[in-house]
Amino acid sequence: MTARRDVREALAELFAAVGGPGGTLRVAGGATVPVTVHLAGGRISFAETEAVPSLGERLVNGEVLPAPVWQEALDTGLPVGAALVSAGAVDPTVLAAVVDSVTVDALAALAGGLAEGTVTTWSSSTVDRVGMPVGLDLRTATDRAVALLAATAAAAAHGVVPATVVEPGTVHGPITLGRVGWALAARLDRPKTVAALARSAGQAVHEAVVAVVPLLESGVCVLADGVRASGRGTTTRVVPDRGSGPRSGALVPAPRTAEPRTAEPRTAEPRTAELRTAEPRTPEPRTAEPRNAQPCTPQPRTPQSRHGVSAGPVPLPHALPRREPGASPGPHLDLPGLPALDPEGRPFETPDVPTMRRLLTALSGL
Repeated sequence: MTARRDVREALAELFAAVGGPGGTLRVAGGATVPVTVHLAGGRISFAETEAVPSLGERLVNGEVLPAPVWQEALDTGLPVGAALVSAGAVDPTVLAAVVDSVTVDALAALAGGLAEGTVTTWSSSTVDRVGMPVGLDLRTATDRAVALLAATAAAAAHGVVPATVVEPGTVHGPITLGRVGWALAARLDRPKTVAALARSAGQAVHEAVVAVVPLLESGVCVLADGVRASGRGTTTRVVPDRGSGPRSGALVPAPRTAEPRTAEPRTAEPRTAELRTAEPRTPEPRTAEPRNAQPCTPQPRTPQSRHGVSAGPVPLPHALPRREPGASPGPHLDLPGLPALDPEGRPFETPDVPTMRRLLTALSGL
């Protein structure tokens, strides 16, 4: 509570230098990283510092929009946020959320980095570089910065601060990652500080510090000194110690040399294939037995009468006269000696039209 009260008091004294509803507040000097706070209408419209990713890095590295689109918005000379929205390059709600996150991240860096010798400069003139005012009042901005610092203080108990170096680890089993954690894990391809990892992933530094803790506990990453967080304030070694000695800059792991392995030569035993000779087969001659073919003589059809009495053999009809197409049917042909049969095989003397239709219908079904 004392630390929070000190931060609140420091920010209150800092914002007391605001001399009007609109202007620019610059904080620098001593060990404090320079921070610029823009105000409009008595509310914070935007805050920026080199200690956290800029708005362009958040949008481009966070894959909100391509780098050429961001550069085109800068070249217009207009406030970059207004230029992006007017061009339809980004949704206004998404842009406002990113601007808000950048602002709070910068204010947290300001609150956490205040030191002796800090100089505050107020200017009543300001340049609206974004064109998407967040509209945070001073009290709300202070509350959010303090809450973010409290979360990073809890992460510091696990040994995670913006300067902590992490490297890829080994995951065993399924895990659940949040939005920030997923973005960080996707960009962790080599040892990086948490601040550099947040910048490359387009995330807020203080949010990245909080999100790295579950990544360490699940094995997604490990600390570059070879330990992994396993609980609040405790660690478990998961990689071999790389030795002690002076290190400069980022904690880059020493290269690992694998011991050469000599493979024993293996000699395959020769296999002798047996030669198999197929015995020739002599086909047995087959002699077809002669068959006495008997000529098939067609028997004339003997129609039966209605009472079962044979009507005798049926003589072949004479050739019918040729009929020209379109000519009239002509007179009725009377062929004596050729009894006609109905579909049931019963003879009739003179074919009539209904009988002929029934006959044709029966023949069409064959």
